[in-house]
Amino acid sequence: MLEIDFEERKIKLDEKWVTEQDMISMIKEKMEKGDMQFAEIALALEEFNVAFENSKEINISITLPVDDYEKLLSLGKGDEKAAVRTAINEFINRTSNKNAMVESEAVSEQDKQKKTFIKCFKCQAPIELLHGQKTTEIQCPKCMAIGHLKSENKEAVKYQDHFLG
Repeated sequence: MLEIDFEERKIKLDEKWVTEQDMISMIKEKMEKGDMQFAEIALALEEFNVAFENSKEINISITLPVDDYEKLLSLGKGDEKAAVRTAINEFINRTSNKNAMVESEAVSEQDKQKKTFIKCFKCQAPIELLHGQKTTEIQCPKCMAIGHLKSENKEAVKYQDHFLG
């Protein structure tokens, strides 16, 4: 699960921010040199494309009282876009958590006790996953970064819908 900057339309690959076109160029370069070791780049390109296929840009204009604006702005540490994104994520998480609570009541007592923790790709904060949880998309409760869990199935197709050579 790689870090994606939706604002800049970039993905972090090998500690470097690259665009979709950068990744395509990197693959072409490797192929022209006869180097067929570009699976990692192709996987990043697929993750990038899936993330943008499953996202929606919102363009809105809101008028707020100054006091409310200041409260909102504090969520993003002075950055309006970050503040709005954080506020929306917190609202969605609150709603999702209520739905998850109803869903988790259906999970047996034995399954409730089984927990797994993973680290956030962005801030390294622990994220708790409950046994039996059916989601592949997770969100860090600390930094609100959203990521996708990879399949545990080792036989799963890695490069779906891509021709690699």
